[in-house]
Amino acid sequence: MPKDVILLSDGGLGTTLEDHFHLPISHTPLWSARIILDAPGTLQQAHLAFLEAGSRVLLTATYQAAFESFDRAGYTREIATEAMRNAIHIADQARHQFCREHLDVSPKDIRIALSLGPFGAVLAPMQDFGGIYPPPYGPRAYSDSEENTTSFGDDIEGKNNSIKALTRFHENRLRVFTSDKETWTKSILLRLRRRRW
Repeated sequence: MPKDVILLSDGGLGTTLEDHFHLPISHTPLWSARIILDAPGTLQQAHLAFLEAGSRVLLTATYQAAFESFDRAGYTREIATEAMRNAIHIADQARHQFCREHLDVSPKDIRIALSLGPFGAVLAPMQDFGGIYPPPYGPRAYSDSEENTTSFGDDIEGKNNSIKALTRFHENRLRVFTSDKETWTKSILLRLRRRRW
């Protein structure tokens, strides 16, 4: 594929799963990642719908997927690992099915982007936009009754500990995918979201 080509990505996977496929995923620890376990065929159909609409980049249903969110939902690390890896395989199956039905499109024309949200995406309540993280990831946990902050102020040690903890969190998630060659080679792009300091 030429370097100057602009690719369209899917978007709003969770909204699509709820509004068009009528799956109740909001307000669960896993959000769209829940579908990897509960309805992988429906997830594949959602990917196909995005491809039919012109998308050439599929985002995996892994934005909230982390050991912490699977644990909160009652799943083991083994099931979490299998589910996170399966998200890539489901997108790959959709890619190949679409290409079988559209002979003018090659699997190389469709990219799979591993979607990994920030640490706040696995918290309850979610803090992927607010960025209110509990120690050691941030200065203090979210509170309904007190002022919330994302600043460490002059606490250099707290800030450094936060950076180390968040680095470990993301490394652990990435290792799930990179440690399995079959899974990792199917995901060409990496989409990370982080909060600003």
